[in-house]
Order: sequence, then C-alpha cells, then structure tokens
Amino acid sequence: MALITGLGLFIVSVLTAALSRTVAEEIEAWSPSIIRSLIKLAVGRLPESQRERFDEEWQSHVSEVPGRVAKLLVAAGFLIAARKMVFTCRRNQVVENLSRTLEQFDEAYSTATMAIDRIQNGIQNDETLRLETLLIVVKKLSSCQSAIREWRNRLAAHTAAASAAPQTLVANLFYTLRGNAILRQGDQLSQQMAGLIKVGAQIGEAIKERGARLGS
Repeated sequence: MALITGLGLFIVSVLTAALSRTVAEEIEAWSPSIIRSLIKLAVGRLPESQRERFDEEWQSHVSEVPGRVAKLLVAAGFLIAARKMVFTCRRNQVVENLSRTLEQFDEAYSTATMAIDRIQNGIQNDETLRLETLLIVVKKLSSCQSAIREWRNRLAAHTAAASAAPQTLVANLFYTLRGNAILRQGDQLSQQMAGLIKVGAQIGEAIKERGARLGS
C-alpha cells in the first residue's frame, strides 16, 4: 500500500512539474502579445492628445522591467492608471467649465445691476418715463439678480471643492458627475434669464442716452 501511495505521489509530482513547465512556456510565448494588448487597451482609454506620448512611455517602461510576470503585472497596472487619468482629465475639464460659467454668471449679474441702476436713475430724473412698465422690468431684473447670485455662490463653492479635493478615483467620479449636473442646471437658468437681462440692458442703455440728450 505504501508503495502504491509513493508511486502515486511520484506520478502527481511529475505531472505537476510538467504542467508547470508547460504553463511557464505558454506564458513565455504569449506574454509579449498580451503585454502589447494591455498597453494598447490602456492607451486607448486616454484622451487622444495623450495617447502617442504614453504609448511610447509605457512600452519603454515595460521593456525595462525584468521578468515576464512582472511585465504582465505592470502592463495590467496601466489599465488602472489610464482609468484614473481619464477621470482626472474629466474632472479638470469640469472645473474649467465651472470657472467659465462662474465668469458668465458674474457678467450677467453685473449687467443686470447696471440695467437696474440706469432704469431707476432714469425714473427718478425723468418724470415722462412710463413708470409702471419700467418698475415691472426692474422687479424682474432684481429677481434675476437673486437667482444669479444664488447660483453663482453654488458654482463657486463646488468649483473650490472640486479643485481642492484629492485626486482619487472616487473623488474624480463624484465631482465630475456632480459638476456636470450643476452645469446643466446653470445653463438652463442662464438661458431662461438671458433674454430678460438683454432687454433690461437695452432699456437701461436707452434711458442713459435719453438722459444724456436731455442734459445737454
């Protein structure tokens, strides 16, 4: 019985060694192709402007790593790195878009403020102006101001948070999704108010010119 058991263990060890050798040979044979495919897949996830650069860098880096298994692990790691870089780029783009939108809201607020001041000053200085209509315009512009100020502060807070948060995959994903949602809502608000602010600015400019003519 002991002889049979020993013989069985010997056969198993021989088969295991042969199988291990076969697996090692297969890895040796297929690893260059697998590594190239992993790098190609990782590079394909990057923004187009960065692909050529990182394709060369990652190919060169893998070539310097000793051992087939280590090369495979490094190449697989590029997939994780590529995903993180993509979300970082998207988050940075969202921050840039938030900053531009913030400037647009500041400009809209300034335009509305100027229009309100000109209309109110015109009403006070020229009794022939149609007060009822102009007061309605001023009231609507003031309502726009409040909404613009509220969204401006919200944009500023999210922009600051997105810029200061750590560059982790979770943070990048959160601030990208949240930032895009805020931008969409801000764009809708901006489109709704753009017409009124434009008309208010035109009225304010006309009243200013009227006052200048009367004064001269």
